[in-house]
Amino acid sequence: MNERENLITGNGGDLTVFGTADLAVVTRPAQEQLRYARRPKKVPPELIEQALRNNPLESIPRWDFSAEVASSSVFRQQLPELMAQLLRTQFLMLADMGLTFSSTDAEIEAAVAKKTREKPDVGPYVKSMAGLLMFFRDLFAFVEFIIDKGFFSEKHLTSVYTIVSAFTSLMPNTADALRLFKPIGAQIKFNHDRYIFEIPTVLPASNLPEILLAMPVCFFGGTESTLGNDDPRPSTKMKLLCDAVGSKSFAWLYQMYNRRDRNIEQNFKGMPDPIPSDYVEFRKQLSTMVDLEVIATPYHGIASEEWKDPNWLAGIDPIAFALHRDIPFVTIFKRWSGSGIFPLLGDLMGDTISHIRTNMRLLEKFSASTYWHRGNNLYDNGQMLLGGSSRGGNNGLVEFAEKMLRAFEQGTVFEFLRT
Repeated sequence: MNERENLITGNGGDLTVFGTADLAVVTRPAQEQLRYARRPKKVPPELIEQALRNNPLESIPRWDFSAEVASSSVFRQQLPELMAQLLRTQFLMLADMGLTFSSTDAEIEAAVAKKTREKPDVGPYVKSMAGLLMFFRDLFAFVEFIIDKGFFSEKHLTSVYTIVSAFTSLMPNTADALRLFKPIGAQIKFNHDRYIFEIPTVLPASNLPEILLAMPVCFFGGTESTLGNDDPRPSTKMKLLCDAVGSKSFAWLYQMYNRRDRNIEQNFKGMPDPIPSDYVEFRKQLSTMVDLEVIATPYHGIASEEWKDPNWLAGIDPIAFALHRDIPFVTIFKRWSGSGIFPLLGDLMGDTISHIRTNMRLLEKFSASTYWHRGNNLYDNGQMLLGGSSRGGNNGLVEFAEKMLRAFEQGTVFEFLRT
């Protein structure tokens, strides 16, 4: 078997990936596959190239599916080995109990009950692992379904890789793994039942700078809008998102575009791209399974009133993602076009950089005494940009934007945003 055929091999919990492509290959969508391709915003090519030189999502593999059908059939052949590998390395106790990824719910439940009677002390662990076994059984069954229907592509392979990688990173913390995978399993079942050929993607939370530089204007689920509040304190959900990365720079970038919380139900109406109907239905159950649901958009022109430029042409193709408190991963549940996380990434990041360059001086409109998470001044149990009573100019945001732009030109913007 040659390298191109051997898509996934390895031992332990690690995957060795072959057949990967340069990022530039997969960030430009196939026009017939991207429904939104008829109206993409035109971004200068040099900005796109510079954005890609910053190596966004560099730890996530990209596959070049130049022979998609052949690659799909090869991966179909690789699935049994991948499943066997997971059984050997992560589900050994369940394998010794005779369970596999083909076991039914009844067979799994009977084996767990028997093991719990025999060894009550391992009962909770076995039950947790059984839940994870069911999750991967349903995931692999959905992958086989997508392959058999002829829709398997690099976005699905990427999703499988990221899910397995997150799982091996979290183990042996079965509680966190179950929390992370519960909504993913729910969406897999939801999509499978409706012939929606999409699988969620799981990224380290440290990759949030890439997502938010591409799509910086956000809307939260299950929170009250604070758009009418003159000077709201940073909300719990805002802090949860900013602290998922843990850097001051990321928190400042986020708040530049999201000074106030926007609510999905209240504020997303009338946006350029309506929420896809399948996600409208799925998110009814999502809210009970995650700590924060976010729709991230490239709608720079509706950024907070302090520096609004209403004439800025909106980008396209939002994404929906979610976070769990104290779990260092973010799950991408939906991209409006259904094209995965990579297409137009360079375009979107370049557009944000262009927006900052063009409108940077408008950041002087923020008051230096604005409440600001991870600001430079602490006051009255809240944080401020600089504190004091200065109105305009002396708030540190323009200086921060200039530093970020320099990092972008040097190809280190994500290092800057993560530290």
